[in-house]
Amino acid sequence: MPRWIAFLRAVNVGARRLPSAQLRDVCAGLGLADVRTHSQSGNVSFAAPSGETREALAERLGAALEEALGFAVPTMVRDVAALRAALDQAPFAGVEVTDATRLFVLLLAAPLPPGRPLPFSTAKGDVRVLSATPGEAFAVALHADRVPNTAAVVERAFGVQVTGRFEHTLRRILDAAT
Repeated sequence: MPRWIAFLRAVNVGARRLPSAQLRDVCAGLGLADVRTHSQSGNVSFAAPSGETREALAERLGAALEEALGFAVPTMVRDVAALRAALDQAPFAGVEVTDATRLFVLLLAAPLPPGRPLPFSTAKGDVRVLSATPGEAFAVALHADRVPNTAAVVERAFGVQVTGRFEHTLRRILDAAT
């Protein structure tokens, strides 16, 4: 059975609580196997029957979470091997990382529209989207005191729903998921 990771947007923020045990129970109730949660920010890995697509898994899991919690939970699902391959191609090698630099992998609900060329930068230059695959965008955020909401910047600029993870966090999740 293929291995997948679901990245949930905006859970365990404010009143939108989702304990890890409840997340595992919802996944198990969908027939997903070997369910493991990773950190408290809405990351869960699992095995699913062959033939299921990431879109179908995201739809099923998102609907089950909404039913269980009473609010919509945007859900991005990725195949572990494909996500690792995309991350290995990430364009971060030439980025100078300082205390004011954050590297983001943004998981996209849909591909970025073709009309806006990459790289893209905000007017202030605090967020730069370096490149994208059909499922991920790779961004750099520069900050003085507060990290800009990189996901919100990309959503406004491109009109695509996203959830983001720091690149180093995503690598840890991938390692724990396998």
